[in-house]
Amino acid sequence: MGKPSHLNTLLSVCFAIAIAIPLGTACTCHAEVLDTVHLKSGTVLKGEIKSRSDKNDPGRAWIVLETTSGAKYKLDLNRSVDFIIPASEEDIQYRKKARTLEENAGAHLELAKWCSDQKRGRTRFAEQIRWHYEQAVRLDPDHVVARRKLGFMKLDNGTWVMESQFAPRHGYFQRNNKWISELAKVVESRNEQIESQGGGAKEKLRKVLRDVKRNRIGIAELQAMLTDICNPSTIVMVHDESQKFDNPKLRRTFLDAIATVQAPPAWGALIKFALEDPDRDIREHALALLAQPEVNHSHVVIRLGSSLGNPDNEIINRAAFSIAEIASTDDYSRRDAFLPLIKSLITTHKVPTGNLESGRIAPTFGGGQSGFQTGGGKQFEDVERKNQQSLDALRRLTEIDFGYDESRWTQWYIQNFTHHDLLVGHDE
Repeated sequence: MGKPSHLNTLLSVCFAIAIAIPLGTACTCHAEVLDTVHLKSGTVLKGEIKSRSDKNDPGRAWIVLETTSGAKYKLDLNRSVDFIIPASEEDIQYRKKARTLEENAGAHLELAKWCSDQKRGRTRFAEQIRWHYEQAVRLDPDHVVARRKLGFMKLDNGTWVMESQFAPRHGYFQRNNKWISELAKVVESRNEQIESQGGGAKEKLRKVLRDVKRNRIGIAELQAMLTDICNPSTIVMVHDESQKFDNPKLRRTFLDAIATVQAPPAWGALIKFALEDPDRDIREHALALLAQPEVNHSHVVIRLGSSLGNPDNEIINRAAFSIAEIASTDDYSRRDAFLPLIKSLITTHKVPTGNLESGRIAPTFGGGQSGFQTGGGKQFEDVERKNQQSLDALRRLTEIDFGYDESRWTQWYIQNFTHHDLLVGHDE
């Protein structure tokens, strides 16, 4: 016996208007690209169209949409759907790649780069790109490239901070999405005065130093006086005098005055502050000043590169970190950084062993007795050190990673930056 006709009609109507019946839930990737379905009711649903009705049956046209929350909806195309904006071909390709993505930082970085390489990819896939960088950091919290892409910068003590928080502390303000140094305003006017300064600057400096030692002037007054004294011919003297003060506030005042001069002697002094000053805040501040656009970054990178052979392993790592900071601000100074960084991946240092050299005699005292012991001064042994900051700098500047394998890094450099112009195997 068949169902009553009025029940058949009711069931048909119910099917036609049952547009939002959840069919189940599933996990959807946060970075998933979506199909957009606009309903006649004004509601907009986003997700992925999982299935459709047969096109040959227009009377029962429907789709099943899985939303970002994981809910599935069966939607009647005739009664409920106004229009659909489907995912593009690039979106579909991304969706396939995302679903087969390996769960490691490198894979996420590779897919982020793929998104950026698509037409208008940085705009179209902005959310996906950022999400993949965030996943890379989640899987590898110290990943240099992903951190930098997300706006982080690494301090020389290994701490990651947001650049937007760090830069204002060191006299920068943002203009057109770039960090501009407040000091640039001073530099512009200061350069006009350099030529007019006479040879009395050194005598002025001696007087200022006497007043500082006698506590006759404060920090603000000292800053103004030093700024007036500093020029290329007095920079070395100003820097050397600054090292005689244990007070970090005084040394920073000298540093800021030196930074008003845009010339190689001033950059050399800033490099010494960045690498050698015992106060971490002063080192960070000096590096921030060196990174400003008014500085010749190639000159600075080359000078820093010469410090990668320092006997002090800590200086090597500070220099490598500084090179990464400076060279990452533009493209033209990067090539100057590669070879010195490659050579400094693993360095050899002489370390005292505490043993006496054979053949020498040293006096010994103790236990109520005195005498002599064969041997002499300290002995040293060569110890290899892996420099993490050199590796991090190469990773950051190249976005590739050969670890501490110097030969592979060298081969990469030769292949990319050496011209092969020789005619080989030419026969008449």
